[in-house]
Amino acid sequence: IQVSNRPMWRVIQGGSQQYVNKLTAAFADRIRLQTPVTSVERHNEKVRLTSSTGVEEFDHVILACHSDTALKLVQEADAVER
Repeated sequence: IQVSNRPMWRVIQGGSQQYVNKLTAAFADRIRLQTPVTSVERHNEKVRLTSSTGVEEFDHVILACHSDTALKLVQEADAVER
C-alpha cells in the first residue's frame, strides 16, 4: 500500500450506473433481474434456461455468477466447462 505518490482515482460522473445504462440501452427491455435460473442446458443448437418464470431458449447466455454456481446450473457440462 502506497502512502504517497498514489495514482489519482477517477470516478464516472453520475456513478457507474451511467456506463451500464449506455452499454445496455439497445437491449435494456430484455434484461431480467430478480429472476433466479434453476437450470441451463443445450437444446437444438440453443441454450435453454429454466427460471422462476418458465423455460426460454436463447442463442447465447451470460452467467453472471461464481463459477461453482454456474457449474451447478449447467446440465451435462463438458470437460472444458468443468
